Amino acid sequence: MLPGVYPSLCYDDAVAAMEWLERAFGFERRFAVIEDGRVHHSELSLGNAVIMVSSPQPERQWGGAGGLPGLAQALLIHVADPYAD
Repeated sequence: MLPGVYPSLCYDDAVAAMEWLERAFGFERRFAVIEDGRVHHSELSLGNAVIMVSSPQPERQWGGAGGLPGLAQALLIHVADPYAD
């Protein structure tokens, strides 16, 4: 069963962010709309958790954290054994 909460994260380089999330934490790409290096929408899953990642979309007033003075987004992930391979 999938959760009812879906964090949406906007990154200045969303493609690189998705690749890092896949490598670092084992997220799996469920769906992605990528055109000209920009992520319009994507869904990544880890177990039954799902997050959405996109590139900045100024027309919707969505921006990455690059232009902000402080922390713009946070993602906390519980890992049962952080030292397991």
